[in-house]
Amino acid sequence: MKKLNHTMIWTTVLCLLPMLAGLLLWDKLPERMPTHWNFAGEIDDYSSRAMAVLGLPFFMALMNLFLHFMLNKDPKAANMPRILKQISYWSLPTLTIFLMGITYLVVLGVAVRVQVLVPLLCGGLFIAMGNYLPKCRQNYTMGIKTPWTLNSEENWNRTHRIGGYCFTIGGVLLLLCALPGFWWLLIPAIILSGVIPMAYSYILYRRGI
Repeated sequence: MKKLNHTMIWTTVLCLLPMLAGLLLWDKLPERMPTHWNFAGEIDDYSSRAMAVLGLPFFMALMNLFLHFMLNKDPKAANMPRILKQISYWSLPTLTIFLMGITYLVVLGVAVRVQVLVPLLCGGLFIAMGNYLPKCRQNYTMGIKTPWTLNSEENWNRTHRIGGYCFTIGGVLLLLCALPGFWWLLIPAIILSGVIPMAYSYILYRRGI
């Protein structure tokens, strides 16, 4: 438990770290800062300087604490693969530093190809998750949780075997989204990683599994 607490503390600190960078750069930052980009890498949403520098990292830190609480207090936490738990623990601080770093670089005039970097990060994460999903046993927090997988251990196991392939292939499609003109692969990636495992789980349920 002590090790898990240390992980929770360090990941939360990392979520808050962009605040320090923002405060140090405060006078160089504009009143409105970009916080969202479209598929072409164009800015399509802004937030106030205070919200971007202070609000977003604080929100991510709260989400990180909630994630740790859910994972650590799950009655079936022992069924979660250790490596998949580590990926979950470190995903939010990684995402926070990555996205806030892009925001700071953009407002400081550095050319950043957001449409390339984001698909690469998400694709790598999906591939990593896909490799370990089949090893994830029935629990209440992590994995493909449908009424049918939670109702049947056999349904859970079969769905996660298929889900592992779907997430891995979906991750490859996300990586390809980084290529010019291939953003449309996001749609089949979402269908593969989200819709197909859920539909498969329901089909198994209808078959009495």
